[in-house]
Amino acid sequence: MLSFNELVTRILALIRTLLIPGTVSANCTRIETDDGDPNAYQHDQPTAKFFLTHLSKIQLTFLIAGSFATTALIALGLAHAKSIVNFVSNKTQRKLLLIQAFLFPASAALCLTGMFIPRSATINASLGLFVFLVAIAACIRLCRTLCSGWPQLAAELESRGKRISLMNPPFCCIIPCMPSLSPVEKNLRYLELAVLQAPFVRGFVVVTQVVAIAEYREGAAFWLQVCDVATLVSLLMLVFGFHTLSRAAGEILTDYAYTSLFRIVDLGLLFFSAQEPLIFENIFVRFGAIGCSPTLNPHDNARFICNFLIIMQFCVLSTFASHLLRPQRSALFDRHPVNYSPCPLTEADGISQTCTNSTATSDRVLLAP
Repeated sequence: MLSFNELVTRILALIRTLLIPGTVSANCTRIETDDGDPNAYQHDQPTAKFFLTHLSKIQLTFLIAGSFATTALIALGLAHAKSIVNFVSNKTQRKLLLIQAFLFPASAALCLTGMFIPRSATINASLGLFVFLVAIAACIRLCRTLCSGWPQLAAELESRGKRISLMNPPFCCIIPCMPSLSPVEKNLRYLELAVLQAPFVRGFVVVTQVVAIAEYREGAAFWLQVCDVATLVSLLMLVFGFHTLSRAAGEILTDYAYTSLFRIVDLGLLFFSAQEPLIFENIFVRFGAIGCSPTLNPHDNARFICNFLIIMQFCVLSTFASHLLRPQRSALFDRHPVNYSPCPLTEADGISQTCTNSTATSDRVLLAP
């Protein structure tokens, strides 16, 4: 029977592995190699040359399929960008939409690079998360632009008798009775700040992680995950602000299919940031579902498989985005010959009116930033 001190020690060790999944212990027996590469040990990733010359059949299949999928994502991103440049007249909206168009291709390219070069996988994941945070900040800027500013959104919410609900992820999961806020400009700006702080914090973390890799080399993996845990509050604040603002403005921005854009980016962030630590590390590695490969320890093997899965998921999300955000469904593409005809929203009062002629595209007024 365990003593009290042993029980406390085990509980603390469990909490530590839950917060820092890379510390989950896993037995690993490697195959013998002829060249005796010193980098083939359990506590360090192999070099790219050694890894690519000792691939298993499954790893080779994943690399080939991931390369084709990433190429398809880049081609689809270029097609989206071409449509945005040709059919979106507002310059500010065009720039913000281009960031969204290249979000999945850039993130998938970082995942694929991490698959080919195992030593870069951790820093690439951090860079990919930074790309997502920048895209989410751009998405909130797009929301503000379409609403013609937070004062107009606050006035619109007030005129409809709406309040800002705080029952949004992730805090609604632990605080079931979150209050609602009055729709005033100050509250909207606070929520915007909750989103905008995240890219700056993550940028500092990326620089810190590069320094840690240069200084500690194979011992940097632990400190990289410590940095990620230390910035968890920043990421949770971003998710909360993103959900709260997007849901508050979603009904008003129906004509622009903003809610569809929000859902797609939000799902992408969930797939990119949560799958590996919560599912692959804390479940698959912990319970032995993912073990060693000839060249990778269980943690690196889990990251390799997760990167491939993320690329496939981004392909699915990009396909859905092509359908849900096509010009026939969004007023953003005002130059398209077969475009959407939303209810006009004027800058004078900021309040949407009922459509009386769904084909009168010339009467549509896009909001200026």
